[in-house]
Amino acid sequence: MDSVRILILNAVLGVLETVEGIGDTGGVKRMLLDVQTFPAGFVTPGNDEVIEYIGHFITREMEVDTQLGVNAEGNVLAVLEEFLPKVQQKYAADYTIGFGQGGPVLDFTELRVSEPFPFTTAENIAGIVITHKVQYRVRRDDPYSWT
Repeated sequence: MDSVRILILNAVLGVLETVEGIGDTGGVKRMLLDVQTFPAGFVTPGNDEVIEYIGHFITREMEVDTQLGVNAEGNVLAVLEEFLPKVQQKYAADYTIGFGQGGPVLDFTELRVSEPFPFTTAENIAGIVITHKVQYRVRRDDPYSWT
């Protein structure tokens, strides 16, 4: 059984995998340097903080980063800026990232988009990071359950 954190990260990755035209995807175990098919995207966890204790539950906020990379001849930044909204649109479509009402995710919102950066020393590969805040609830005595 996976923890609620892992379920959330897998749900974010699942949404990313539905983006039209996405190539390689992965989580913590796949590295950006292993990319074979672009555009690529990787989901990794960030800070995870306790927000509130309510009875038998803990409300938490976790940052989740999606690292996107594109490979293009010519203006790689234009290709990156063209692909970014496709990902943002998919993420914005469901604030529970597929868990629905009564699931562990209370809210999923975009915090920021990084400035573009080179993926590698090659000038034709660039990346960007989208950071989201996931507010979720778990049982105080069981990080594997939200009910």
